[in-house]
Amino acid sequence: TGYDQSTVHVFALKRTLAPTLALVADIVTRPAFSEADAQRVHADRMANLELKPDRPREVADDVLSGALFGPDSAYGHPGDGVAASFAQVTRVDAQTFYANHWAPARMTLVVAGDVTEAELMPLLQSSLGAWRHPAPRTPNVRVARSADPARLLLVDRPGAPQADVRVGLRGIVRNDSRYAKLRVLTNLLGGSFTSRLNNRLREQLGYTYGARALSDTRRWAGTFTISTALFTPKVVDGISEIRQMLAKLRTPDYPALELDKAKQNLIRDLPSQFETLDDTTNAFADLAQNGLPLNWYARYAKELASTSAQDLQRLARTLIRDRDLCYVVVGDLAAVRAGLEA
Repeated sequence: TGYDQSTVHVFALKRTLAPTLALVADIVTRPAFSEADAQRVHADRMANLELKPDRPREVADDVLSGALFGPDSAYGHPGDGVAASFAQVTRVDAQTFYANHWAPARMTLVVAGDVTEAELMPLLQSSLGAWRHPAPRTPNVRVARSADPARLLLVDRPGAPQADVRVGLRGIVRNDSRYAKLRVLTNLLGGSFTSRLNNRLREQLGYTYGARALSDTRRWAGTFTISTALFTPKVVDGISEIRQMLAKLRTPDYPALELDKAKQNLIRDLPSQFETLDDTTNAFADLAQNGLPLNWYARYAKELASTSAQDLQRLARTLIRDRDLCYVVVGDLAAVRAGLEA
């Protein structure tokens, strides 16, 4: 289960495809929800939630999402839940959710392999064809912007030798026409080991083991995030460096070699998205989930190649604005608070 979808994956040999589909149909259309399974899964997930405060990376990610979207919204609430509320979730709750939301009208089936449509359709009809369900509920996805996204949020971790830092803002949706340009900008800033963030903060200054930039584009909203862990004495200096690099994105300073490398990184990575059958199904499931045409990948490389320095400067000026940036620091409050407030 992710932000925008729940997925069932299965791998099978062609000679066992028919019984495999029958088994999948049984799991998807008639889940048992046994009490023993529910208790086992619930206990496992509760233990994971209770240990989360000891994992500062996850804490930083959750705090940032809550700040950008609101902690009670679909994108702001942690995907694995919160211990206090998840403790109350029961097997019946899971059954009810399934009954309300899992339905053939909402399902997309993607198949890749040595099988033709003529071979596949009779197998699907005999397995999933009997699935009937009334109209499912429409998802209530609230992605209203947080009232005050520009914030500095500190989570105290006394004595921590490093601080997990996130700098982020609301991004674009998956089917935005600027998607390729944002991917180039993100790759140039922090998408590879030799990108600006990692080169400056790690190689030149030695403030961190690594720094990266991510653009997570979802169906109803997205995020743009810089993620790193800075040595505690260098937290303030490191964040100042990040702010300077973000400001530089709004200038025309995009050297041709650097820009071309960022574009080639993405273009040459495209074949890996179809390397296995699983990769291929995921690629086309993404298109279906986000309402994109089936020839999208054929156009994507051309859009990457045509991205110019002017495109990136324009995008940075409209999307990555200081007034929208949220800063999250999970670290030793006593050591970093005064410098950050200054």
